[in-house]
Amino acid sequence: MTELMDSSTGLIDSQTEDIFFDKRKMLSDANHSTFYIGPAESYMRTLSDLSQSTVRSYLRNIARIFDKNIEDFPWHQLDQDVVIYILDNLTKTGLAPGTVGSYLSAIKGVCLSALNKKTMSPERHHLINIIKKPKGSRIKKEGTLLSAENIKDLIKSCDQDLNKTKGVRDKAIIIILRGCGLRRTELINIRINRINFTEKKLTVVGKSNKEREIWFSDRVKEAISDWLGLINKASLQISDDNFLFLRAHKSGKIINQRICSQTIFDIFQAKQKLMMVKKFGPHDFRRTYITELINDGNAIEDIQGLVGHSSPETTRVYDLNKKRNLKKIGQDIVF
Repeated sequence: MTELMDSSTGLIDSQTEDIFFDKRKMLSDANHSTFYIGPAESYMRTLSDLSQSTVRSYLRNIARIFDKNIEDFPWHQLDQDVVIYILDNLTKTGLAPGTVGSYLSAIKGVCLSALNKKTMSPERHHLINIIKKPKGSRIKKEGTLLSAENIKDLIKSCDQDLNKTKGVRDKAIIIILRGCGLRRTELINIRINRINFTEKKLTVVGKSNKEREIWFSDRVKEAISDWLGLINKASLQISDDNFLFLRAHKSGKIINQRICSQTIFDIFQAKQKLMMVKKFGPHDFRRTYITELINDGNAIEDIQGLVGHSSPETTRVYDLNKKRNLKKIGQDIVF
């Protein structure tokens, strides 16, 4: 590998790059149509919207190491030495071991896709697949616990929004996130016919295509009803299985297109500039939801079912008040 490296940059130099990858036709001209999808794109299409966005950023960064982009990077030509070089390069940039491990998982996903497309040999795929994730860990930033006052301020900012349509929609988003603890992808994929107002129950599809039911409060019911009221007034051709959260034009007009995951992130980025609060993101509503349910003494197994975790241990990781008992234990010592 060192013979192929530019000593000044630590990267494969442009002169030897073509030799290193030895680009070859993946398909004959007869079979290589405009409908061909490369292994990277093919793999990303199997992921959820949020995971797809994350993995795309990983693959983009990997391709940049070799001054390429995702589309023209020869993923099918990866081998064990190149993958190890990539991981070493990422580690030297200061990425945490867990993050580098996530990059490796993305590489393995693309290589499996290449194997399935028969553009990578089983032997080469096996040697990549047995590469282990780097050891080590970093102290994780747990997130921000949103107080009742924070939520109140966020809702107030929606009520004061000059774009009434957007204000009503964003208010419903905030209240559902706080009142149901949903993931971003679960939120944007809520369909109208999966909301049961009589039982105050919401059915969502979470990770691994697992469906679950979530019961909600009167406050959530009211926020959803207010938003649906605006949709009904907009005279849109809405079917029962339509997505709940739609785009809102700056003119106040509702556009019958589902909002994307990035929109949720953008909403809170904009509101953070108006609030004197520690930086937070959409997932902090889920952390807050879980933490407060634990604070209230609910069984961890029940909370696990509400939030769709595969194990109670995962649910405990989301708890932002893990030291709640330490204070009581220390203060109750009598001697």
